[in-house]
Amino acid sequence: MKRILSIFLCFAFLCSMLPAAAMPHDREAYDPEAEAWSIAQSQAAMAAEQEEDEERALMAVVSTSTGRYCIDFPSTENGKAFYSSVKVRGWIQDTNDIVSVTYQIDGRDKIYEGTQESRPDVAKAYPGYPTGREGFSDEIDIRDYAPGTHTLKITFTTGNGTVLTVSADFSVTYQPKPVYNLNLNGHEYYVYDGGFTYSQAKTWAEGQKLRLATVFNEEHAKALADAASRGERSYYWVGAEKANNQLTWSYNSVPVSAKMGDITGNYALLDVKKATLKAASAVDAGFDVGFICERIDIEPARTATYGTSVFTLYD
Repeated sequence: MKRILSIFLCFAFLCSMLPAAAMPHDREAYDPEAEAWSIAQSQAAMAAEQEEDEERALMAVVSTSTGRYCIDFPSTENGKAFYSSVKVRGWIQDTNDIVSVTYQIDGRDKIYEGTQESRPDVAKAYPGYPTGREGFSDEIDIRDYAPGTHTLKITFTTGNGTVLTVSADFSVTYQPKPVYNLNLNGHEYYVYDGGFTYSQAKTWAEGQKLRLATVFNEEHAKALADAASRGERSYYWVGAEKANNQLTWSYNSVPVSAKMGDITGNYALLDVKKATLKAASAVDAGFDVGFICERIDIEPARTATYGTSVFTLYD
């Protein structure tokens, strides 16, 4: 009996010396689900940190005769395209203090003043240069720029008047600026600003289950021109293309009436001030061009009222 009791006491003593995590019946000390969640969180954090390190590695530091600079954004390496604004971020070091940063896009007249900021991380990595204004970070409105690649010029000026200019390319996506929605007896029209070519405007509209607008008569043109006057453009693409040597509406292949304006081009723009058509080529795009779309998934009324005018659609 004493032998059995002695063995039992020894076993109890050994169990008491085991760590709590080894006692599977103790739920407070060991929770497999919590441990799995913790491991998953750690793995996610490590993956995110690795991705950030890889992105940092792509941010090339460029040496100059009196310092160095780095353009974080926009960067061709990050593969991003922008719609309403482009992010500009980076830093520059020079033996002279940087007193101003300005931006210019595609050589246009407009100059954007940059916002300077302190970059302690840069000062720590590259000590011995003036600090407090070595960083810059801004967002520039790019809604007036056509889809495609554009060049941002960044100009740095030092306290002694030295000027350094660098460039970085960025892309603008096919995203126009919505201006106004017009409903004519159930037929809905959408006016957009944005410097698109005809083919770009048509492609974008079709992707939204829309089509470039058909203009059926002079009264209809006035209604659409009035809607487009809410925008910032003087001309807007409509859905007319040249086929068989004459300008026709792409919706129904009906020739465009000479009463609508100049129909001698391969395509047509609606002149907002005159409410008439203006001849255009496929590449007529830029700051002064928008486009007008119409819905294609509804059956509208065949007559429309706008102001005091009543006119027919789909004749």
